[in-house]
Amino acid sequence: MRAPYVDGGSGGALDFAEDAGGLVVATTIALNDIVLDAGPSQGGGIFSSNADLRVKGCVITSNQAVSGGGAYLRGWGAPVGISRSEITHNLGLRGAVDNPRGPGEGGGLFLTGPEIDASNLTLAANQVWSADTLGADGAAIVVAAGAPTLFNNALTGNVGGAAFTMRPGTEDTWHGYNLYFNNDGGDFSGLAQSDSTIDLFSNPRYLDPDPEDYRLLPTSPMIDAGDPALEDADGSASDIGAHTYLHGDTLFLRVSPSAPIFVPDTPFAVGVRLVNRAGATLSDTLRVDLSAGDVSLRLHTAFVTLEPGSEFVDSLAFSGPPAGLPVGVGSLRATWNLAEDRRPAALLRKAMLFPPGP
Repeated sequence: MRAPYVDGGSGGALDFAEDAGGLVVATTIALNDIVLDAGPSQGGGIFSSNADLRVKGCVITSNQAVSGGGAYLRGWGAPVGISRSEITHNLGLRGAVDNPRGPGEGGGLFLTGPEIDASNLTLAANQVWSADTLGADGAAIVVAAGAPTLFNNALTGNVGGAAFTMRPGTEDTWHGYNLYFNNDGGDFSGLAQSDSTIDLFSNPRYLDPDPEDYRLLPTSPMIDAGDPALEDADGSASDIGAHTYLHGDTLFLRVSPSAPIFVPDTPFAVGVRLVNRAGATLSDTLRVDLSAGDVSLRLHTAFVTLEPGSEFVDSLAFSGPPAGLPVGVGSLRATWNLAEDRRPAALLRKAMLFPPGP
């Protein structure tokens, strides 16, 4: 989902007013920019002002604002929940020195209010930046007021300021069972501090962070390391981060485009990897589809048989996006092993943007 550039204001793509309600599920919110000259510049991707809002299973990426590059959430008098989502490459940006709005804050999330629940999020490669000496904070998360609840989140590779900032008056914020790693401005600032008995500070062991596949390898320390009072869908202890690691007879498929934006007449590649972690030989047709709007095109079909513990790797090269795809956010999806007694081996990992042609 992409909105036009906005000259200041709030909510680059989605703006939820006070006393409104909203449910945002499995949506990609990308490339919204409200850092210009006027207005408050809050919530590059999402702005919510005391709305009864639920955000789940979304990808919020490459948005920017002064406050809350990914999202600005206000929870005073109405509950706000954001979970099972990737929040990546968003920017809290202060512009020129004479810009009166203050430094960038909350590259991923800006939170204010006691009725916010942020859980099972992967906040990676978000950034805060200031053009002058005022500084910036909360590369991943700023808690500005109130006492939200934050748990089972992964904050990794965030840039420009401490990953997690709590400002004065937010000491009742509950946060725990989170993982922090490779945040170049440190992990904490303000009132934020670690509880080393329940937080983790180690490599998250993502499936493949270069093409930004934030699912978990079997060796990830985030598996079963979340809040022990909660369970994942397979009955195991809860995991940290946006993606659940399914134990037992599960399979795994990675689809990684070579670039996050398809450009007309520009070659691109898709890498496919299947791993059979089941105890039996499995066979099925692998299908890779590209879709945007109401148009869906089959890119590749292959029948694949895998012995237990074996894997299949393939690279598909294309001269450019197929003709006929509408402009807008689309998706790349692969499926394999869709038997009724199993979960799909996996699905789309990347949302793609099809910009207008020249």
